[in-house]
Amino acid sequence: MIFFAFLDILMWIAPPHLGWGFWKWDSSGPVAVGDGYSIALQSRCLSPIGKAEYELQLELFGETERNGSQLGNIPITELSKGERHVAVFSGHAASNNRLFIVLLYRSGEKYIDVSSKDVSKDAVDIKDKKFLGTFSGNAYPLKFIPASILPPSKEPPRDG
Repeated sequence: MIFFAFLDILMWIAPPHLGWGFWKWDSSGPVAVGDGYSIALQSRCLSPIGKAEYELQLELFGETERNGSQLGNIPITELSKGERHVAVFSGHAASNNRLFIVLLYRSGEKYIDVSSKDVSKDAVDIKDKKFLGTFSGNAYPLKFIPASILPPSKEPPRDG
């Protein structure tokens, strides 16, 4: 009885949905990938005991450039701790001009068709592949490190 009273008090003071539960998704925040779409990488630990394996999913946003709404979640895979470092590329398929996101990590790569939300391990011929940046799982919380800070058309400020 005392145990359940203590557990009830603990849940009242620090509810699990506020961050201490192992089932909580850690998100990087949205990153623009082109054609009015953006993605956020979400990660969560698969075990309450240790942080050895993680489950990843992409949260896809889109519609208009100004008012994007969530279009869905795309499950990626289960990864070990060292594989939460994911490089992100985007580009259009040469065959049908559809937007693809390419995720590159230690054990392979995934090709994601944004319009149909299909995930494939098979290589897709992408005509304008562009490196966007890297999701870094080594930092807490999960962060996106962009490939460049300034747009390509702008020059960095000069001294003097």
